[in-house]
Amino acid sequence: ILPLHLSPASGPLLTTHLPAPELTEAAAELGHTHVALDRDGIARGTYLRSGLGNRLWPSLALATAGGSLVADTDLQAAPYVNIRQGYRAVPLAGPAGSVTTYSYADVLSAPPSPDRFRNKTIFVGATAAGLGDILPTPFAGSGQPLSGVEFHANAYSALADNTLISRAPLGLSLLLAAAALVALVLTLPRVWPGQAFGVCLLLAFSLLAAQATLLVTANLWLSVAHAVIIAILAIPVSTALRLAMA
Repeated sequence: ILPLHLSPASGPLLTTHLPAPELTEAAAELGHTHVALDRDGIARGTYLRSGLGNRLWPSLALATAGGSLVADTDLQAAPYVNIRQGYRAVPLAGPAGSVTTYSYADVLSAPPSPDRFRNKTIFVGATAAGLGDILPTPFAGSGQPLSGVEFHANAYSALADNTLISRAPLGLSLLLAAAALVALVLTLPRVWPGQAFGVCLLLAFSLLAAQATLLVTANLWLSVAHAVIIAILAIPVSTALRLAMA
């Protein structure tokens, strides 16, 4: 399985960069190696399919698992527009080095026993700083940014174990926050001041518990930050309103 990438060739328009023709013809599949960076610049996931126009390439992990190039006839995009579908967050095994790694030179000069690699999926790539792509991940705070090849190995492992994480739509999170606000507005005026504190904390912990349950049981990430912040801020706001009324 060989990688490809999308980038400008000459000028502002994107193009698909494939391996050399001889390698492309010999490869079982091709997969894109693009990793999605969140707004804070941290790499947490990838798009399962990405391409120009309606030709969508699988990610390297999906191609390794058997995915292939598809032509989405429902897309009416220009042939130079990057289309990305199927974002999934990757539950990383840990910081750099968490995935078993062998030096390419050592494998050639003193290969380990064949049992080490039998029935295994092997990702080959550069891990040394300056030789390949280095990605900031949630573990980068420990001073160990992750190499691109290890990120894709993590993505394939999660895909094989069916643990890739989907993100719930932002609209659902905002709807949950609005529901929390309405529930507090209707509930807090009807309870004693001491009970209001408990009601707000109970709502906040219930939201966090629901988020953890969805993540563990359905591999779904639902952002409850807006609703939790409303529940926490409701404590001082409710107290201030009661003092003003008194």
